[in-house]
Parts: sequence; C-alpha cells; structure tokens
Amino acid sequence: MTSSPAEAVGSLRDRLARLRARLRRITILTGTARILVAGAALLACSFLADRFLDLPIGVRRFVRLGLLDRPAELGSFVWLAALAFSTLALVATARRGLAAASVCAFVIAGVPGVLVFLGWRSLWRPLGRRPSDERLAADVEQRHEALNDRLLASLDFEGQLAHPTRGESPTFMAKTVEEAEAGARSIEFSSVASGRSALTRIAFALLAMGTLVAACVAMPELSSLWWRRSALLEEVSWPRATNLVVVMRDAAGNETERDPATPFVVSLGQTLTVTARAKGAIPDEVEILDRTERDGPSGRALAHRMRAASGRDGLFEYEFRDVRGSFSFFVRGGDDRDEIPVHHVEVRVPPHVVGLRADLEFPAYLGLPARHVDNGSFSVPEGTKIAISFESDAADARAEALIDDTPIAVETSAVKAMAGGANGPTHTFRTTAARAFRYRIRILAADGRENDPAVDAYEVAVEPDTPAKPEWVWPRGPLETTPAGRIPLFAQTRDDHGIASLTLDVDVPGTPARTFPLALRSPDAPDAANDRAYGTDSIRTYVPLEIASLTDASGKGPSALQRISVRITATDSKGQVSSGAWTPIDLLKSDEFERSFSSRRTSIKSEIEGLKADLAKTRELTAVPTTADAAADVERRGLRDVQYRLGKLRADVDRTTRSVTALFHAHVHGRIGGKAATERVLAILDQRHRTTWVQATRKPGAEAPPSSGYRDAEDEVFPYDLYRDVMQARRDRRLVDSDALDRLVAVLDAAVTTASELAPMAHEASVVAARTGAPDDVAALIVAEDRFAAGLGNVLSAMAQWQSLAELTLFVRRLIEEQEVLHGDIRNLGNGTKK
Repeated sequence: MTSSPAEAVGSLRDRLARLRARLRRITILTGTARILVAGAALLACSFLADRFLDLPIGVRRFVRLGLLDRPAELGSFVWLAALAFSTLALVATARRGLAAASVCAFVIAGVPGVLVFLGWRSLWRPLGRRPSDERLAADVEQRHEALNDRLLASLDFEGQLAHPTRGESPTFMAKTVEEAEAGARSIEFSSVASGRSALTRIAFALLAMGTLVAACVAMPELSSLWWRRSALLEEVSWPRATNLVVVMRDAAGNETERDPATPFVVSLGQTLTVTARAKGAIPDEVEILDRTERDGPSGRALAHRMRAASGRDGLFEYEFRDVRGSFSFFVRGGDDRDEIPVHHVEVRVPPHVVGLRADLEFPAYLGLPARHVDNGSFSVPEGTKIAISFESDAADARAEALIDDTPIAVETSAVKAMAGGANGPTHTFRTTAARAFRYRIRILAADGRENDPAVDAYEVAVEPDTPAKPEWVWPRGPLETTPAGRIPLFAQTRDDHGIASLTLDVDVPGTPARTFPLALRSPDAPDAANDRAYGTDSIRTYVPLEIASLTDASGKGPSALQRISVRITATDSKGQVSSGAWTPIDLLKSDEFERSFSSRRTSIKSEIEGLKADLAKTRELTAVPTTADAAADVERRGLRDVQYRLGKLRADVDRTTRSVTALFHAHVHGRIGGKAATERVLAILDQRHRTTWVQATRKPGAEAPPSSGYRDAEDEVFPYDLYRDVMQARRDRRLVDSDALDRLVAVLDAAVTTASELAPMAHEASVVAARTGAPDDVAALIVAEDRFAAGLGNVLSAMAQWQSLAELTLFVRRLIEEQEVLHGDIRNLGNGTKK
C-alpha cells in the first residue's frame, strides 16, 4: 500500500522525534556521569587534603560553601564586593572555558558551586537547546550520504505539497518524498546518536561513586570524622600518634579533661596556668598558641613553649601572667598540629574582700579587755586568740584562707545583705598568735572569678612576751668600798607588758644568798626603792646598799678583803623570771682605801696644772684687734685655733672634774670622813636621788617639772646639780667636819664651778669671737679666759690645802699605828712571849 506524501513526511518526523528523545537521554546520562565523577573526585580530594594536611577550619569552611559562608575576617562590604566580582568572573568565563569558570564557581560556593556549575553546563544548558527536525535530518544525511539530501528536501516540501507557493512540480516533490521515505526505511536514525560512550561514562561514574561508598563503608570512623569536620564543621581531630588535651588537676592530682565549650574565667591582672596532657606518643616539645579576640579566628597566633611538669611524664604547663584581655588558645605538638580544640579565656573584674575585721581575745594574765580591729593587718601580743571575719562583693562566693601558705578551716555563717543588692555569706577563720605570720584570702565566685591574692594579703605582727630586762645604770663595773661603806645602786627594768615583782639579790661569801624585795616609794614608805607600782612596763630603782647591814646568822657583817655581788631579779606578769648581771663589790680596809687617794690626788693635781698651762698658751694666741683691717682677717690671727683649743680644754676639765667627783663618792660612800658630816652628805644624796631618779608621769605635751632631771635610763645619775646641793649645805654651815671632808668639798666646789660654768663660758665666747672677729667679742673672750684661768687656780689652791691636810692625817695615823704596835710588843715582853 502506497502512502501519501503527507503521511510519508509525518513518518519521517516521528522517527526524528524518536532520535531527539534518544539524544536527550544520552545528554542526561553523560551530564550525570560528569557530575558524579566530579563530585566523587572533589569529595576524595577534600578527604585526602583534610586527612594529610589537617586543613584549618577556615579552609574547610571555604571548601564547604566558599564565599556564601561569609568568612569572619571579611567585613560585610568586602564580602559582598568579593561575591559580586566572583559572580561576574563566572559569567564572563562560563562560555569560554571550563577550568576558569569552575574556579570562579568554587570561589563563590565551594564544592557545591562546582557541582552546580557542572550541572548547568552538562545538563541544564544542553537540555535547554532542543534540536529541530531539520538539524536532526542534516545529522542523519551527514552520516548516510545515500539519502542525497532527499530527507531535508522532503521536510521542506511538506508545506509546499499542501499549499504550493514556489512553483516546484507536485509530481517532483511527491517523487522526492517517496524516495526519501523508501531510503529511510533501511536506515537506523539511532546510529546518529550512539549511546555507547554515554554508557561507558555512566559506568565509570558509578564505579567512582561505588569506590567512594566502599571506602566510606570500609572506613566508617574516618568517613564520619571527615563528614563532621568538613560538612558539619565540628571541632574534632583526626586520629594521630599524639593527641594533646587540656586538663584540670585537683588538689589530689586527679585529672579531668577540660570541655572546650566552657571558657576559662580569669580575674583581671591574675595568672592563668594551663596544663596539657599528651595522650599516646609524648612529643619532645609542646607549644601553646594564643590569639586575642581582636585578631579573630584566622588571626596570627603567638606561640609559646610549654614546660614539662616535673615528675609527671606527658604533662606540660604554661603560665599566662598578668592577663589583661580575653583571648583564645590551642596546643600543638608531635603530629597533633591542628587548632582543635580551641579554648577561650574570659577576663573579668576580680571579686573583692569587704568588711574585713578581727576580734582579739588577749591572754588572761595581761588583764586586757577584748578588742575589735577593722583592718586586715595589725599587731597583737603573743598568745592572743584571733577571729578574722570578712565578706565578698561577689554572690555565692566560696572563701579560702591560707596562713603562711597553709590552708586553715573557714567557717561560713548566714547570708547577709551587701552593697549593690547582692547577698553573700560571712566567712570566719580562727587562730592563736604564736608568732608573726602572713595570711591570704582567696575568693572564688560562682562564675569562676578569683580575687587577686597580692591585694588580699595581710600581715599580723606578734609581739613575743619576752622576760623583763633589768639593767644596771650605775654601777656598770666592779666597785671598791669599805666594810662600813654604802653603795648607791641605780637600776632600770623594762618589760613588754607589766612587771610583777623586783628583788635585789646579794651574794656574800660564806653565807646563803639573800633576796630583798623592792617596793614602791610612797609617802608611807619614803625610803622604798621603786618609782612606780608593779604592773607598769618600766620601773626605776634606787637602792643605797649598806654593806654593814649584810650580816650573817651571828649578826656579823662582811669583813675586809671580801667580794660581794649584787643583781636585780624581775618577774613579769606572765610569770617569767629573769636576772640582770652580777656586779662585784670589793671590800678594802679603811686605811688601804684611804691611801689609794694619795696617788689619785697627785694625778688630778698634775692634770689641772697641765690644763692651766695649756690655757695660758691659748691665752697668748688671743689678742684684741687694733684696726679695722686687722678685724677683717680673723683666720690669720688664729681665733679658730683658739676655739678648738678651748673646746678641748672644756672636755678635759669636765673629765678631770669627774675624777674629783669619783674621789668624793669614794670618800663619802666609803665613810672615810667624819661620821656626822658624812651622814648629812649621804642624806642630801639620798634625797636628791629619790627625787630625780624617777620617770616622768606627765601627760603628753606637758612640761616636765623643774625637779625632774632625768628622762630615760641612760641619763647621768650624778649630775653637777647634785654636788651643788652639797656645796650649798657647806656654805650654809650645815656640814662641819674637822677631817678632810670639808677640804674635799672645797675642791669639789671649785672644780664643779670651773667645769660647769667657767669652761663652757670661755668656749662659747671663743665661738662668737671666731665667727665675728669683732674687737668687743674678742675682748669678752679674753675676760672669759681669765676667769677660766682663775677658776683653775682656785681648784689648785683647794687641792693644795686638801692634799696637805690629807697627808698630815695619814702621817698621824701611821704614828698611831706604830704606837699601837710598840705597846703590843711591850705587853708581849712582859708575858715572856716576845723573842
């Protein structure tokens, strides 16, 4: 059956439509194969790069979505500009080259961008270009030349057969369609679009995807880890020989791995110690790298070397000192080279200790009431019970106290309201002050903040209750006297808190040591020893010790050629007993004691004569200026030399006068002179000592009474004013003596007047004259020198009379002794005992 030309053309178009569908299927298979192969390759490359290069999270983030996931270091404007530029570059290169366009797609959206671009290029764009029947017919005729363009002509004649317009012969057109339809029956249009290459590509793609799936099934842990790192961007690490983790150590040494999600909280200005544990192979070196929040996650990290903890293998430590701002850090070492995990450090204002106070309970023996101190540092006596209380300005705070770095129990009481509306408990710890100590308070807030230990560190000074300290003010060395003499004893006793009792201990050879209690001097007991009542921290004692009163059981006192010793023993309010130094007192015979005066008198007289000669030479250097020009040249005339000489003479005269007063005390306290006059002198000395050897009890700022000549224990106990009282008694004729005492007092009068008045007056006049050089001042200096010389002459005159009388007395006493010896010999002859 012969078909019409229209039916033949329709048949040809149906076969071309089937060819078009086949081409579409081949395009889909080919494009899909390309996308699958590219996806498998990209995933494999991402896996291998991350596994062996340990890609940072920033790179992994970029691989996942490129610029679509805005990098943290890029501002919004820069990010949008980069995204727009990459998009324009993609559009510009999409039709020109696959490689350049793929790179732009990767920059825009990472691996998904590349796959989307391949899908557009391999599927969307080819499928969007639907080939016409004429194009398909041309492809068929190109492959089958036997058709000789009749297939294209038939498609062209289809419209002319129904509506001729161009003048072709209908018979010719029908014949051409018939021949084309007959020739097409023996041709397979599908040969134009072979599916073999498409099947090969899809097979390769399936093989690639199968291999990728098989690898994931074979390595599930690594695949899951890669997916978490690259797709989910979790902070997890690849398995390695060394794995570094940050740990926390408690007081017992137990370790807990630190959760990276929980930041470290550090108080401003304090130190943060980071401890890292190396799991697996222990590296030789571990680094800690930190970057500030300002630098961002991709900023440059500063590396520090961690030190190995002593005695703990695999443990490393590093201290961030004086932390001032928030930052993040990570550790690396061995093959652990990634930045996972990253730990964050938050810096906050440290909590503060508030309301610090101490309640003090003193030892009972002190008799002091309990005291409250609003301070952290204070001073207390030894043995004081201390309760220190404080609060914190941070809510829900936990407190610790360390005394000399040793923890001490802290009691926590009920919660009380604090400033700012917060509530916090009161913390208290207790201790007993045995020695000075330092303590620190550590506050740990609920949010992890810690106070600054350098700020909340305090010191408690403990005053040890040492035994009382009795000291001799006079005498400070061995003494000599006669068995009938008296020794004036001056003592100063000090204690930390209070003196309970004082005694005078006397050791006499051949008799048991005796103890004499010392009592308070008062109107009822004017001859007592102490100037203050017991319980005070300082007492002065004056004891005129009568040697003859130290009798034994038979009532016999010490004899000559013996040495006795005295000391002061004190007991303080704590019950501690302490004794001062023993002071020896040598007892000499009266005649031996008096004979020792002869050489001492001669020596003193020679010293005074030498001083007078030196003063005469000094006087020769002093001359009154006669002209104004001469007065202008003070240094040349030697007035400064005169000043120096008179200063030395003043000191020498004072020293020599002290030698005279020593003879006076030896004479009086040894009871060498007349009895009545000596007792009167001793009474004057006792009254003076009991009046002046006391401590001032005036209020602060008040002037001392005129009669008080002493202000501390180092004051002189025998001042010149003491001898003026004796000399005044002589002038008032209250001292009458037929022996040498009156002459000795005369020497003392002249020497004291010279040393205390004339010598200082001459020296002070030389100071003025050397400074001004004025004729009037030099004249006044000459007058003072003359008076000084006259005073020395008076001393020598008194010395001559005293020495003559003393030598006569000694001569008479020697005659009496010889007479007594002669009488004894005569008695022995009468008894027949003298040979």
